[in-house]
Amino acid sequence: MEDSIYVGAEEQTSFGEEKLDFRFIVMEHLRRIIKLSSVEWKGGYEVTNPRTGIETYIPDTRAEYWNAINALSDIMNPHLDNKIIEEEEKLNKEEKELFNEWHTRTKEGLPIPKYNDADEKYKDKKVILKRKLFRLLCKFLKKKGYFKVKEITDEDDE
Repeated sequence: MEDSIYVGAEEQTSFGEEKLDFRFIVMEHLRRIIKLSSVEWKGGYEVTNPRTGIETYIPDTRAEYWNAINALSDIMNPHLDNKIIEEEEKLNKEEKELFNEWHTRTKEGLPIPKYNDADEKYKDKKVILKRKLFRLLCKFLKKKGYFKVKEITDEDDE
């Protein structure tokens, strides 16, 4: 019987020659966010199969987008500088105020309808806040050299 050999995450290869390291995880997550932001956004809804009567939930693509940005922010958090953390906290405060405003308007002791104008406006505004956070995280990654590319100048167009 062979002895088991432990291979740490830093040494483990995932796809061919690519290493599974922090940079790789961040870049893969960026690809996912870019893909999510490149499609038409629509609210979540349920579809009933007429043959089987089984209901299937189609996720809200906006929620998938902002959840992906939250996850990226979470994995980057230990590496962020104080300036970025302060900016993120401001955005989180805005998001909380937005939620409280939405919740107050829709509460009124009645059940909150699944889909209504207030709900859609809230989600659309939340997307804007999450986009600001995503841009902030991208600026930080650029500053740290994650997007190493040849400098783009006007001379390149000639």
